[in-house]
Amino acid sequence: MKKPYLKNIAAGIALSCLAGGALAGGAFDLSIKSDMVRIEHEAVLVGSGALFTVGGLFTQSDASMFSVGFNGVDTSSQNVEWNGGLGVKGFLWNVSDSYLSLAVGGFARYAPATMNGLGFEGSFYMSPSILSFGDADSFQEMVLRVNYKIMPQGRVFVGYNNASGTLKSGGRQSINQGMHLGFRFKY
Repeated sequence: MKKPYLKNIAAGIALSCLAGGALAGGAFDLSIKSDMVRIEHEAVLVGSGALFTVGGLFTQSDASMFSVGFNGVDTSSQNVEWNGGLGVKGFLWNVSDSYLSLAVGGFARYAPATMNGLGFEGSFYMSPSILSFGDADSFQEMVLRVNYKIMPQGRVFVGYNNASGTLKSGGRQSINQGMHLGFRFKY
């Protein structure tokens, strides 16, 4: 039996190796629910406002996606309560076949000191048909979370994510949708 997601795993590992060489430090993010795991690494290129990400999502139903992203962030800001960026992410996603989409979007994180460790974060990336290739017509990924700081470098969170795409044939393909738990730590 041929496993179509194996080539996605190999591509994700290769992209992780390429992205990891130019970065120093960053953050690691892990989300789980009963039938899904989502992993993402992010790091700012030293001396710049370039934030690079690489990640993957895997489900028990063999749907998967890999992403590599670039966001511009303000590293000179004195406001530590707000963090955000705008940019692009390339998604290689697989439900019944493999598809490629280049999505535009961004993220925001808000953790005010007055809320004793409570924070909020979200991201949204969308790929219209002009940036979706092959049989893919569009793609979107949305993540919303409420987090809590448990140590200076670590936060736990509960959140919602929705990753899905549409095909030129008209069918909607859901990679994953629903609530999840997880953590993020910085190093």
